[in-house]
Amino acid sequence: MVAHWVLIGLAAVASAAAIVLTWRGLGGASRQVKLALTILRSASAIALLLAFIGPTWSRAYTTLRQPRVSVLLDASLSMSLPALTEGSRWEQAKRIAQHLQDALVPDTHLTILTFDGELHPRPKLQTDRPDGEQTNIAGALQEASGHEEPAALVLLSDGADRTDGFQSHNWSALRLPVHTVTVSGPQQPDVWIGA
Repeated sequence: MVAHWVLIGLAAVASAAAIVLTWRGLGGASRQVKLALTILRSASAIALLLAFIGPTWSRAYTTLRQPRVSVLLDASLSMSLPALTEGSRWEQAKRIAQHLQDALVPDTHLTILTFDGELHPRPKLQTDRPDGEQTNIAGALQEASGHEEPAALVLLSDGADRTDGFQSHNWSALRLPVHTVTVSGPQQPDVWIGA
């Protein structure tokens, strides 16, 4: 495609030629008629050129989004067991979630989600004792990655996922970082996520 500045140069030459030819071709016409016809022909040549070039006007807008972090809090029954520190694993996980909320940069939006066999967009944080019958970490991470489009996920769990899909899940498909914080008893924690 020909560069726009070349076409604009051609239009300028065509306009100049139209002016000269109009001026000479109207020998007996008055000066005002010559000027009016010259302006009309020049405008026509410029309009044709612009139609040929097909200019477009566009504006680019940048929308800054508030960064979002989703915290996934395990609400399964195993979280009611004692933690290494005082209280239950559930109480420890809630304290950690609150600490994360207090420590985040002011413009960062933190969403706390609970999960057991499924993700709960409205967290059950008021519960004293979690009662979920299953821990589906893989399903919760997958579902949370599409909930409010977070920049990162933080998983607070004792890691006791017994679902079939956990080991075979394609973690790199999440396309966002997953940070794990283990809340467990005196035994070795068993939370591990590899991409």
